[in-house]
Amino acid sequence: IQGQKVLVYIRDQYFNAHTNQIGNYKYHLSCCQTIEEKIKSNRYSRYVVSKRTDGIFTVNVISGQDIIEEGVKKKLNVCKNCLKTIGYKDYANKKMSEKKKIYDEFNLEEFFKLEDVDFRSQNSFPVLPEQSEDTAPVNVYSKEFSKS
Repeated sequence: IQGQKVLVYIRDQYFNAHTNQIGNYKYHLSCCQTIEEKIKSNRYSRYVVSKRTDGIFTVNVISGQDIIEEGVKKKLNVCKNCLKTIGYKDYANKKMSEKKKIYDEFNLEEFFKLEDVDFRSQNSFPVLPEQSEDTAPVNVYSKEFSKS
């Protein structure tokens, strides 16, 4: 946005009563395979845009129609498909152990400072989410949802 690198993530994260935890959500740096699938299935609107560089994101924990926790700070990890798509440290061509190391050591702040990351136009987001983590309305099911 205006020359700044941005990322997208799902701010409103659903709590799974069966596992007693929220899902394993990631943030995205590019229009990777995951984002392409979300766009095609009309689920991209769940994402918000962010300029955060510390890897700690504001999330809302939701269960059905209820907000369990609002404005929680949570560490999220980078999407592995994004690392592959942008060619970060030749991630796609590494052995599994090397991929794990690259993923585990990924530092968002350092990444945003890099000048030589291959951000080809096809890797950028075709459309950024309309909302930011601060402006998006909470994504909860309406009380009538179960009736439809």
